[in-house]
Amino acid sequence: MHATLIDSLLRVYQMYFRPLSRADQDRYCYEATAMAPLLRIPPGYLPTTVADLHAYLRGMLASREITVGAA
Repeated sequence: MHATLIDSLLRVYQMYFRPLSRADQDRYCYEATAMAPLLRIPPGYLPTTVADLHAYLRGMLASREITVGAA
């Protein structure tokens, strides 16, 4: 859920406000990991770069654990 939230927030921001540099996207991903200890998520589990985020999402879609539906 964290990955889809971060991906969606980045997409919406860029769609309605302005494009973000790769460095800004990476910084956003990294800063979003600050919540991990509060949620008892193990260190290193959340993606810290947009490349890691996209790789995780591609992997999940390829695994068929999650699917994109009509809704």
